[in-house]
Amino acid sequence: MASWQINPPEKFDFGKPDMWPKWRKRFDRFRIASGMDEKDGPSQTNALIYTMGERADDIFSFFTLTEDQGKDYELVVEKFENYFVKKRNPIFERA
Repeated sequence: MASWQINPPEKFDFGKPDMWPKWRKRFDRFRIASGMDEKDGPSQTNALIYTMGERADDIFSFFTLTEDQGKDYELVVEKFENYFVKKRNPIFERA
């Protein structure tokens, strides 16, 4: 059986926060293809933050998570999701 190396996606461009959903989808595909999704929460969280780039560390530090919460991959992704994806108010936008 042939073995091949799977490279993570490029670092996230923090100047384009609207690209977060696309970048996250690409990272999720990398997680599955590389087997990272089978690893523990801290490994997945650290891989996410490292792959995003050093600015992700600064943003992560503002989330005010407990040590255990900071190891929960799904929670950390949710925090980044809330940070990058702005909630829209359709009623306000129509007015």
